Order: sequence, then structure tokens, then C-alpha cells
Amino acid sequence: QLKSTQRTVAIKKLATMGVGDSEKAKKAQTAIPRLVKLYDADKDRGEVVLALISMAAKDAETLRVMTTAITDKNEMGAAAAAADYLGDAGHKAAVKQLIAVVDTEMEDEVKAAALRAVLKFKDPSTVDDLIRILDRSVDQQWIHLNALACKALGEIGSPEADKALSSLVKGIFMRDKFSRMAFRDCAVALLKFRTAAAKALIAAITGEDKIVAKWSQDQGHVTGLIPEEASKVLGLI
Repeated sequence: QLKSTQRTVAIKKLATMGVGDSEKAKKAQTAIPRLVKLYDADKDRGEVVLALISMAAKDAETLRVMTTAITDKNEMGAAAAAADYLGDAGHKAAVKQLIAVVDTEMEDEVKAAALRAVLKFKDPSTVDDLIRILDRSVDQQWIHLNALACKALGEIGSPEADKALSSLVKGIFMRDKFSRMAFRDCAVALLKFRTAAAKALIAAITGEDKIVAKWSQDQGHVTGLIPEEASKVLGLI
């Protein structure tokens, strides 16, 4: 029943009071259902999300709010926080919604938070979508998203993500117009595939991997770049 400004202040106070497991915190946490109702009523959505996160609420209704919040264009900061929270909470049921964020008009930080959450799930069902994100041109998206896709595929590993090996090899050569690279994350991911990665790198070096060879040609890479850089990663395996 409070006015907008008073309500916002009250939510922030609850968020501060509700941290931890003290009696004071537990009392504040009894307001969680009311906070969910505020969110559903389209009131102070961003503050509600942050308050629920502060209280470490993991009930079904709170997780529903978080899953909805990740695509709230009017609350980008809260959307990113909600995505990270879903990952921390291990809410694997939201994996499809999190992956879908990357193809929306949400800000890059929100997309990155969504991929960080997906990375924690190590879910083989995401392999095809992660390959698609990794293969996307760095002229079309923030290269950090390509790098996060590499990391997520590395966490899934072999044999579930073996189909991603050509894309991971390409990833070590990705560089955007600001000279930012995905090399480190994609190289580390490849190391987790061990023998399968070694075979993929050798295929790239010898030119047997036609996908990598054609991609390198399209990128205008100088002759010998693929063998030289791929050999460095192969040496680490």
C-alpha cells in the first residue's frame, strides 16, 4: 500500500535485513511471497529481483520470477543478476530460456550472464545451440560470447560435445576489430577433450578438416596460420 518511493525504500531495507540466517534475516525473508506478488503486479521489478537474490530465495515462485526477469528490457541490471542467480541456484529447468537470451535484443552483459549460467549446468542438450553461438561472426556479436560458448562446451566435454571440435578449433583464431581474441578460452576448452582434440587439431593442421580450411580461407588468413597456431595448442595436449 506504500507510495512508489516509500515502497522502493522498504524493498531495499528488506533486502539488507534478509541476508543470512539470523532471526532478523528470517523475519525479513517471510516477505518473499509479498515481493513475488509485487513483481507480478509490475511494481519495482528490478528492486524486487535484487532483494530476492540478496535473501538467497530459491523457492519455485522466486525461480519463476528470475526466469521471467532475464528478458526484462526495462531492467537490464536486474536481468543480468537474475541470469547469474539461476546458474548459482543450479536451476537447470531454465536452461532453454537462458540460451534463448543470446538471440534477443538484451544487452551483452545480460547475454554473458545467461551463458555463464548455462556453463555451470554442463548440459549436453545445449551443445547445438552453443556451437551456433560460437560459430557466429564476431562482427555480429561480442566476442566474449564466443569465448563463453567455448568454455561451456569444454565443461560438457567428450564425447557429448565432440561435434563441436571443428568450431572450437576455429575459435582459437577468432579476433574482433579491437584485437580481442577467444584463443585462451577455446584452447583451454580443447585441452579438456584430450585425444579427441588432438585428432581435430591434426586434421586442421593437415587440411583434412575442410570446415576449418574453408572458414580460414573465407577469413582471409595468411597461409600457414592454421598449422602454426593449432600446433601450439596441440603441444599443450
